[in-house]
Amino acid sequence: MMQGRENASIIDLKMGTSTVTCNIISSPKRLQKRLLKDKNTTSQKLGLKVIGYVIKSAEQTVEEKFYKWPYKKAIEIPEVLRRIFSWPKSDHELGELKYET
Repeated sequence: MMQGRENASIIDLKMGTSTVTCNIISSPKRLQKRLLKDKNTTSQKLGLKVIGYVIKSAEQTVEEKFYKWPYKKAIEIPEVLRRIFSWPKSDHELGELKYET
């Protein structure tokens, strides 16, 4: 799948506002643990959680790696996404594009 894309940055996202599944509803202890995890991560607030990523430079070297703990905070996610997808940094670089906050 990555053949010819060795320099690609990658990201692993968990999408959704809850990690509760039908398999754990019958277990109050596991259910409470999941609800607490959802509350204390970006799942409920943003509808996604960054599980991990690898950001590579143009020289194919790893600039930054992240995996799981501690999960990224909501305030950090826009910068992570900008770096993964090479979004412009400043309003000046945005030109006509404007992003709502």
